[in-house]
Amino acid sequence: VGTTIHMPPVGRLASEATYSAFIAPPSAGDPVALYNAIGNTWTLTTVTAAPTPSAGGCPAGAGAGFFRRAADPDGTQITVAGVGAGVASGAPIRFLKQVKYGLYTSGDGRSYLGFAFVNDAGATWRPQPVSGPYTSTGLTIVCRDTTAAQTVVAAGACSNNGAVGILDFTFRSETNSGVSKSGIGANSRILDSMKVRVVLRNNT
Repeated sequence: VGTTIHMPPVGRLASEATYSAFIAPPSAGDPVALYNAIGNTWTLTTVTAAPTPSAGGCPAGAGAGFFRRAADPDGTQITVAGVGAGVASGAPIRFLKQVKYGLYTSGDGRSYLGFAFVNDAGATWRPQPVSGPYTSTGLTIVCRDTTAAQTVVAAGACSNNGAVGILDFTFRSETNSGVSKSGIGANSRILDSMKVRVVLRNNT
């Protein structure tokens, strides 16, 4: 119960062990999953402030211990919306990042598949190109339930109560420049498409 998580220092310690690591540092609005030993489940909460050096938990120079050495830096302190009962000291923690994929128009006027981190704090989507170019309708996503019947997910929803079991992606791409080929005329762009079906782990 509380709103503060104290973690061992990020990175390798003096003992050569690594107990905390981030691919990308958490930021306000990011989801956090805390292991709840009572129900053998994961409790979801939200980061409300960026990580800071720990103020009292896992301080630097605390001396030798199970994972602490005097040469280790300060631990990490992260404020969340709430921890909740059943989450004990030493429980595993998973920090999550919400990402967005979507078509966007680049400076060259072409459509590309873009990727960027987003969060509930209202970060502006600044996509980086992943692949392309595509047609203006080059990406279609269809959600299906575990029987492969199409299901509708509300706009902005992270899930549909576990009802989504299959995702169908259709990509419609075109060559970056014109291609000269018999029967299609000189320097015409070639179109192609690909469909990918992803079966989610909850599809039972």
